[in-house]
Amino acid sequence: MTIILIAAGFFALGLTVVLLFRNAIRADDELDRRWAEVVAQGSRRGAPPSAPDEPAEPAEPA
Repeated sequence: MTIILIAAGFFALGLTVVLLFRNAIRADDELDRRWAEVVAQGSRRGAPPSAPDEPAEPAEPA
């Protein structure tokens, strides 16, 4: 019986988190979709994919 109550508690907690954060999850999905469109437009124009930031310069020996 205790195991069932614990499982029900975790289920309720998970459901609550999903319901509370579904707007944030949806907004994040929208940002991902828009970013994918931007990347696709760049590749259609023949632009090379964006390079990562320049690596930090190596430290000079003391």
